[in-house]
Amino acid sequence: MTKGEMEVHAEAYRAKMGAAMEASNSGLYFNATRIAVDAWEDIDGTFQLFRARDQASAFDFGAIKLVLMYAPLLLDPGSIDRLEAFIGANRRIQKELGKEQVERDIAAARKRVDENFWLWNDIESRGSFLRDEIRHIFGVEPSPSLAVLQSWEAMGLIRQEGRMLGLSTRLGAMVPAKCPSCGSKIEAPKAMLLDPMNCPECRNEVAFVLLANRL
Repeated sequence: MTKGEMEVHAEAYRAKMGAAMEASNSGLYFNATRIAVDAWEDIDGTFQLFRARDQASAFDFGAIKLVLMYAPLLLDPGSIDRLEAFIGANRRIQKELGKEQVERDIAAARKRVDENFWLWNDIESRGSFLRDEIRHIFGVEPSPSLAVLQSWEAMGLIRQEGRMLGLSTRLGAMVPAKCPSCGSKIEAPKAMLLDPMNCPECRNEVAFVLLANRL
């Protein structure tokens, strides 16, 4: 790869990660994750540029870390599977991150997905609960469950009515949807599918079509 090509990748990576962080800061974690996944294609070239400038240690692989952080929150094991395949296909990145460390991080992310599915189902079975009961039900701070609940509330997936909290019946339900461009199917909270977004498969910005039946 030429230096010019590396610089093109680095510029693209900076722009995408800037957009991903802006989405994250706005609470749009699904959008942030999709942008970060798109940025993976520019990681190798950007890292090579850093290494050519003797700055390899300054590159933090933010696009990978962001997906590991938010995919469990979004109940999105598919992005974790894609990350595992991406790193497995790029030995330079795998070597820099450390094969064993990558395996531990991916395993931990998958475990958090399972824990968050349990949490979601638990909230759904309760229907609603008093805000004052959060610590009693889900554990005292800094319980990981509390952080997840707070994020879901910021995303609009948990609603507050007076002192009561519960899943938003309109926005919180996990629903199947189909990309009108490539036909791929996903399952996500309905709130995330109401606005156009990038398809994780074809990467086109589309308005997903909600399906009547589960995947």
